[in-house]
Amino acid sequence: MISSGRTWNDAGGSLFFRAHRSPSLPTIARVPDSNPDNTFGSKPAPGDCKRTVGTDPEPVGIVKWVKGDGRGGTLARAGACEGTNAEGKVYTLTSFTMEVDRDENWFYRKRGKPKSTQVDMRSVVAHEFGHATGWGPHLDDAKPKSYCPTNLPNSKLLDPGTVGRFNQLMCKTYPRGTAFVRAPRTRDKRVFRSAYPR
Repeated sequence: MISSGRTWNDAGGSLFFRAHRSPSLPTIARVPDSNPDNTFGSKPAPGDCKRTVGTDPEPVGIVKWVKGDGRGGTLARAGACEGTNAEGKVYTLTSFTMEVDRDENWFYRKRGKPKSTQVDMRSVVAHEFGHATGWGPHLDDAKPKSYCPTNLPNSKLLDPGTVGRFNQLMCKTYPRGTAFVRAPRTRDKRVFRSAYPR
């Protein structure tokens, strides 16, 4: 999961993810869970947006396994925790929460490709880290939809090395067991840099 977050650090923007390697990390587990059923939430719970580690006063991003909607449904969800000013307008992102469905048939390996029933974990988590940056709609939620593989023939999707405008990380879906994108591509990076210029 850490390597998936780092792919956004290489995208050229001013926002960075860093892993917390403190021995006090287990203190997170002692914070009351805002989602005791461990099921998908629709947005970050207020308690999740205020979690800290050790003596560091800064809120931390949370990634957790949950019992989602089972195999074949929603794979994961992420949401950004936003800071607002006196007028209620968002002015900064403070942290994020990410929930990953533990019941999916995940493919974890660094090399190779998923079987036809598997989902590539690194691709999904890298995509969710994109949402953790505050990225709301997917590239194929709006027109033009030319950046995503929605209407591409399967022969193009079966090649995980396909590079080009049709295989962007922040597209809504990719077929199971076929192409996967583990890092932001050209269009993803352009949108990210416009939100977080250096």
